[in-house]
Amino acid sequence: MGSLNTRHLIHSGGDYYLCPLSKTQVNSQQLQQYLLPVKAASVELEDVNYDYANGKTALIAQGYEQIHTCQFQQDGNEITWQERHLVVYSIVYAKAQQQAFYSRIEKTRAQLDLLNQTRRGKKPFPDLESFTKVAQSIVSKHRVASLFQLSCDVL
Repeated sequence: MGSLNTRHLIHSGGDYYLCPLSKTQVNSQQLQQYLLPVKAASVELEDVNYDYANGKTALIAQGYEQIHTCQFQQDGNEITWQERHLVVYSIVYAKAQQQAFYSRIEKTRAQLDLLNQTRRGKKPFPDLESFTKVAQSIVSKHRVASLFQLSCDVL
């Protein structure tokens, strides 16, 4: 739905569309450009509140709108139109991501703690290199390599 070709087709028919843009349409570098005004506090974020059936209201997101010009080539002609891109920070999604991040850190720490413990039926590592390799694979598996500094000493 979010491809430029599909969006052009909908626009050329005079219709409207609303779709999330994947990393194909908005890569990491473009996303960072969208976040620059937020980091610089040059845009005012709008609150998105949800009204629950019990009468309570909760803040669920914050964001801002940015106008983007799209260009499409068709039969040698360049067609341009304007899109409204909504840059939204979901509070619930951010909390879930944060919890998953802390969970990955804790799992990594626990696995590293167990790595060199001696117990029945577990063979010790034959050398420092194999121990280091396993430790690095644990850190890589949980995608927290930038947070851990591994150093091994032979006792």
